[in-house]
Amino acid sequence: LAGLVACGALAALVASSEAELEGPSSITAVRLLGAAVPRRLASSGNVQNVGVECKAAVPGDQCHEQVQWVMQHGIREHRDWYPARLTETSSFADFQLALHDDPVALCPRPCGAQEQTDPENSIVLQPSVGYDTSGRVVSQGMWCSAPEPAQGWALNGCPMDAAGAVATEVKILTYNLFWWNLFGVRQGNGGSAGRLIAEASAPAKFDVMGFQECEGIAKVMEDGGLIGEYGALVGPHAMCVAFRKARWTLLSDGAQDVGEDRNDQWYGTRAVMWIRLQNKVTNSTLLFVNHHGPLPVGTGGRCGGEATAYNVLKIIAREARIGDAVVLAGDFNAGPESQTLQHLDSRMNTVYSGSSFGGVDNVFS
Repeated sequence: LAGLVACGALAALVASSEAELEGPSSITAVRLLGAAVPRRLASSGNVQNVGVECKAAVPGDQCHEQVQWVMQHGIREHRDWYPARLTETSSFADFQLALHDDPVALCPRPCGAQEQTDPENSIVLQPSVGYDTSGRVVSQGMWCSAPEPAQGWALNGCPMDAAGAVATEVKILTYNLFWWNLFGVRQGNGGSAGRLIAEASAPAKFDVMGFQECEGIAKVMEDGGLIGEYGALVGPHAMCVAFRKARWTLLSDGAQDVGEDRNDQWYGTRAVMWIRLQNKVTNSTLLFVNHHGPLPVGTGGRCGGEATAYNVLKIIAREARIGDAVVLAGDFNAGPESQTLQHLDSRMNTVYSGSSFGGVDNVFS
C-alpha cells in the first residue's frame, strides 16, 4: 500500500492485486494533497511522557563494529559520506548518532544525544499538540488503559485557507513483508519485495516507508537498489521505517507499546514506531507513525480496540508539534468495522483502506 498522503481530496487511484500469502504483485497508489495540522490546541497536562529507549554500543555488537570502522577508516577515506559536523576528533557517541539511521549499522540512538540539524534550516521547536481527556478511562486497571479524548479533540483539521498554511505532499509506503513466509519459506523470492518497491518508486520516489514483520530492513533496501538513498530505523516487534535522506532530515524517533494480543492468539505486545522529519527544502515537518496492531484480527486484542486507538492517538498528540503534517499507517490487524479503526476515523482523516484480510492495511492523516 503506497500513496502521496496528507489531508485533502482524492486525486488519483491506481488499482492493484494482492495474493494474501504470496505477497503483493503490485502496489496501490493514492495521491492526496493538503496539510495535516491539529484542529485545535489542547493542553498536554494529561499526557504521560515516556522516554525513548537509548543504548550505547558495546564491543561485540554490529553497531560497535560499524562505529569503530567509521572512526578509524570511513571518516578519513570517505569524508563526503558523513555529516559536516562529524570530524576525526568527534566522540564515539557522535559517530553512533550519525549511524543511527544507517540500515546496515543498526545503531540505537546513544543516550543523551540530540539530533543536530543544519543551522540554516533549523526550526523553532513548537509545543506538542497535547491531549485533552473526557475523564473516562477505557480498560481501566490494565497496563494498557487509556483516557478517552475530550469531545471536540481531534487531529483531522486541515485549515488550508489559513494565512501562511503550506501544503505538505509526501509519498509513503506501508508494507507487511510477511517475513516468515517471504524469507523463511521462500528464501526472499529472488528479492521480490525490494524490486517491487523500486518499481513503485517511479516516477516519484517514496519519502517514507513503514514496514511490519520486518526482520532485515537492509536486505529489502539492498534488493531494491535503495540502500544508499534511505536512512532506516529498526523498532520493536519487527517494525522498521525508512526515509529518503536527500529530502528529509531526521529530527527524532521512538517507539512505545499501545496494545497486546489476546491470550488465544498471543505473540506479545504491539507498538507504534514514529519518526519526525524536516524537509530540507521547505523546512516543513512530518510526523510519520508506523503501527502493527494486536491479534486476533478485528478484536483490538487483550486491551480492546478503543483502548488501542486512544493509546495511539495519545502518543501522536505527545510527539506531534503544532504545524506538523501527521501520517499514521500500517497493518492494524483491524478492518473498517472494528472499534480500533472507527475510533481513529472519528479523530483523524481516513486516507486509504486496503482490501486484504478484510481491510487491515490503512493510512490516516
